[in-house]
Amino acid sequence: MINQIQAHIIDPEYPLSSILREAKVLASQLDSSDLTEWVSSELDGYKDASTLPNYRIIATVTSGTWTNGVWTVKNHGVPLFKISDEDLVDFLSQYRAWDGIRTIEELSKMSDDMSIQLPTNFVALVNQHVSEGGYGYAELHYAVGAYDFLQILDSVRNRLLDFILKLSKNWNPESPPPPENQVSQLVQLTIYNNPDGGDVTIFDQRGQSVDYQFNAAGNINIEKAESNIQFAEELTKLKEELDKAKNAGAIPAEASDKASAELSNAVKELKAPKPRKSNILDHIGKAKALLQDFSAAVQLVIALGQAADVISELLK
Repeated sequence: MINQIQAHIIDPEYPLSSILREAKVLASQLDSSDLTEWVSSELDGYKDASTLPNYRIIATVTSGTWTNGVWTVKNHGVPLFKISDEDLVDFLSQYRAWDGIRTIEELSKMSDDMSIQLPTNFVALVNQHVSEGGYGYAELHYAVGAYDFLQILDSVRNRLLDFILKLSKNWNPESPPPPENQVSQLVQLTIYNNPDGGDVTIFDQRGQSVDYQFNAAGNINIEKAESNIQFAEELTKLKEELDKAKNAGAIPAEASDKASAELSNAVKELKAPKPRKSNILDHIGKAKALLQDFSAAVQLVIALGQAADVISELLK
C-alpha cells in the first residue's frame, strides 16, 4: 500500500481523490485517528475552522458592485483601511477553501478566474463601515484563480508524499505498525507543520538519548517577524539553536554544519540591497532537507517550514 500510494502521488495524471482513498486504507492499517481525520476532511470537506490547514487559506482581494442606485461601479475594491473590525478584515482578505478535494480538482480546471460571492449579511456588515455619499455595495465577491486551487492540490500531494517517505524510511511493514502516538507526531510534522505533537521522540533510528530541548529559552518567534531585519534575527536564532543541538549530540555535526551554512547564506541574502525570495527559500529548503531525518530536529524542521511561509509573505 505504501509503495502504491507513493507511485500514484508522483503520477500527475492520477486523481488526488483516488490517492486519498488509498491513504484512508493505510490510515486504517496504521490505526491512526489523526491521519484518518485529515484524509476524511480532504475528501469530504472541512467543517471546523480550527482544523482548516493553512494551505487551504488563499490570500485574495474582495471587490463588488459599488452603487447609489443610479450610478454603478463594477469590481470596486473594498477599502479595508476604513474597517476597524480586524476579524472582518481577515475574512475579506482571505478565502477559505472548505470543499472536498474532488470539488477542488474541478475548480482547478477552470480556464478563467472565479468570482465567489460573499453572503448578503457580510455585504450589509461591510456597508456599515464603508458606505458614503449614498453609495454602498450591492454585492461582494472574492477573486480567486484556478492556480490557487492547483496550489492546494500540490500542497496535499507534497505533504502526503512527505508522510509516506518518512514512514517508509523508518518502518518495516513486516513488523507491527508504530504506536499511534508516533504516527500522530509524524502527521503533525509532515502534514500540518505543527509542533504541538507532544514529546518528540519519533523514529529515532539510532536510539539516541540526548539532553536537548528545542528553544528552551523561548526566544524564537519566527511567525512574529514583520520585516527583513526581524526575520534575519530569527534565522540567526535558529542557527544558534542548531549549534546547541549539535553540541548536545542530538544532531550529527556534518548535517548541523551544512544546515547552519545554508541559514547563514539566507541571512546574507536578506541583507542584500534587493533580497531575492527564491534564493532565501532555496537556502531554507536545503537546511530543512538536511535535518528532516533526525528525530531530535523535528521542531527545528517545523520552524524552518514556518520560516518559509513567513518570508513568502514578507517578500511578495
